[in-house]
Amino acid sequence: MWIPYAFWPTFVASVISIFLVIYIIRADIRKAGNMAAFLMFFSVLIWSIGELIERIAGPPPADKELAYFGARFLFLGIALVSATFIHFAIDYPYRIKIGAKLRTEILYVVYAVSIIGWIIDAISDFLGHIVIVGESPYTALGQTIWGLDPGIIHKVYATWLLLTALFLLVVLPLKLRNVKMKIVRMQIWFTFIGILIAFVLVTITGYAPVLLGIAMYPLTTISFSIFGVFIIYTIYRYRMFLVVPATEEIEMHEKVPEPGFYTMPRGEAFRRFVNLAKSGHKALGFISQKIDVFREKYSLKATPIFQIAENPGKDKLNPQIDEQREMIPFIISTFMEEVENPVILLDLSAKHVDDKLRKRILNEVREVAGGRGVLIVAS
Repeated sequence: MWIPYAFWPTFVASVISIFLVIYIIRADIRKAGNMAAFLMFFSVLIWSIGELIERIAGPPPADKELAYFGARFLFLGIALVSATFIHFAIDYPYRIKIGAKLRTEILYVVYAVSIIGWIIDAISDFLGHIVIVGESPYTALGQTIWGLDPGIIHKVYATWLLLTALFLLVVLPLKLRNVKMKIVRMQIWFTFIGILIAFVLVTITGYAPVLLGIAMYPLTTISFSIFGVFIIYTIYRYRMFLVVPATEEIEMHEKVPEPGFYTMPRGEAFRRFVNLAKSGHKALGFISQKIDVFREKYSLKATPIFQIAENPGKDKLNPQIDEQREMIPFIISTFMEEVENPVILLDLSAKHVDDKLRKRILNEVREVAGGRGVLIVAS
């Protein structure tokens, strides 16, 4: 196997992409927004692998078939990344408020455009009109390697990639205008800085050379990996408390009440919450006692529950800390992205939560709920 100097930047990008994909899987791709991030970096991984294959195909005229196979893989990555940028812009760090049907239709269209373009390109090759092939050797880092011979389809999708990245750059500031929570704003800022770096590098070393027919070593996969590092930081820093909606085994048949705030004594609030959860309604709880004790007492297995505690940790939040306090409405808002009419329990009776802090939390929750969901407040 021939390993040119130009192999190593792409190899590093591939390793980073693998790490990103594995990390998101471990963080749970079912969580809100994580699926979009997973698909994006899985597509970047496909792109990186295709580029790696081209690099090891050897200097011309070593292995034209292998170089062509790499180019085919690379183009699939380019086409998919374009679609995932739009998916990511819609869903991360929170979902744009559009109808579920419209969102689904948009995603079907952009992914279909990617797959259809790849198929058309493959058919064009089969008919003898090859638009991507390893017949363009150029010097990179002091060695001659295989490159791309871009045809019209590749140029169209390179432009489409640039436009989708630009779309993401425009959408993120718009999202920034619509949120007050610091933790969400920080996610948006980190995401924006990451994609801006990638956009500049891709434009200078990837898009412009393809469009102008200039031989230049592309830093595309490296730039996307840099972007990925920013995203992984936001997932690690801000999304570790997000939950996946789950349903208990149905033991009761209590009808969910109309959306709104329901304040009731603590014991009654717990019973109402548990009864609704065991009636098949997706629920989320914030309680001021130990989670395992609560689960055992009320036989709850699947329902996500957080503890309001002085010492924050896994599934524990201390609202005296500003960022931890903001986590409560943030978790609720992302939960509501996935569940149309959820049941939320708010037990803020912990000793370290005074009346002023309690009122502030309830006001922030009211703001993000916007009249949606059944919010049971334990008094």
